[in-house]
Amino acid sequence: MAPLKVWQVQELSLQAAERIMSSPKEEALKVLTNIAQNFPLQVSKFTGSNISDQCERDVSSSTYQCSSPTA
Repeated sequence: MAPLKVWQVQELSLQAAERIMSSPKEEALKVLTNIAQNFPLQVSKFTGSNISDQCERDVSSSTYQCSSPTA
């Protein structure tokens, strides 16, 4: 496998999240485990895949909620 370009690496987390979120609910944990345990082999399967606008919004919203200080 050829080395990934910077822009490809930047989107890996979103592509992995999209793959997990688009899997059936009963398979999501299995998909997450498979990606985590076999990451180098799994990267080629979702590198270059499109990320839905909904996934980007969900991740952005979650990131904001996790990073905002609690009162």
